[in-house]
Amino acid sequence: METMGQRFRAARERKRIPISRAAALTRIKVQHLEAMERDDFSQMPAPTYAKGFIRMYADFLGLDSAPLVQEYLDVHLEAAEEKPRRRPATTALPPPDIPDEDTPERSPPRKPAKPRDAAWATSARKLADGLIKRLPLLVALLIGLAALVGMVRCAARMGAPAAEPAGTGERLDPQMIMKEPPVRYLDLPVLDEDTP
Repeated sequence: METMGQRFRAARERKRIPISRAAALTRIKVQHLEAMERDDFSQMPAPTYAKGFIRMYADFLGLDSAPLVQEYLDVHLEAAEEKPRRRPATTALPPPDIPDEDTPERSPPRKPAKPRDAAWATSARKLADGLIKRLPLLVALLIGLAALVGMVRCAARMGAPAAEPAGTGERLDPQMIMKEPPVRYLDLPVLDEDTP
C-alpha cells in the first residue's frame, strides 16, 4: 500500500508540476512539501499546521484530503506521541546540608561589618532624607535665581547703546527710532464717488 508521501509525489509528477511551483501556488514552504512527500512530519511546526498542509496540498493535487488527514492522525501523530519528549536540561542543585544528630548545628561564618560602611550608609540616608524635605525650597530658590538673571539681562539690554546699521558709520539717534512716521504715510487717498 502506498504511503501518503508516495501518493503526494505521484500525483504531483502526474501533473508535471515542480515542487517549487507547487510551493508557490499553495503558499506552503518547499521544505514542508518535501518533508510531506518523504512522510517526515517531525519538522512540522505543530500537528494543526500539518493537518492544514495536508488538506491544502491534497486539494491542490486533486486528491481526497479526508483519508490522508486520518492517515496522518493514525500513523504519524500517534508515533510522535509515543516518543518520549526530552525535558530541557537543567542545572542540578547540590543536595542540602542536613546536619547529623550527633554534630551541633553551625551557621556559616559571617564577615564582620566594617564600621565605615555602616556610618557611610547612615550618613547617605540622612543626606537623602534632608534633600527630600528641602526639595520645595530648592526648587523655589532655582526659579527665583532664574528670574533674577533674566531681569539683569533685560536691564543690561535696555541701557546698552543702539546698534549701528550695517554699512554706515553713523549712529542712530534713539529718539529718531521712536518718532511718528511722516504724515504722507498716514494720508489715505480720496476716491471720487463718481469713479467706479
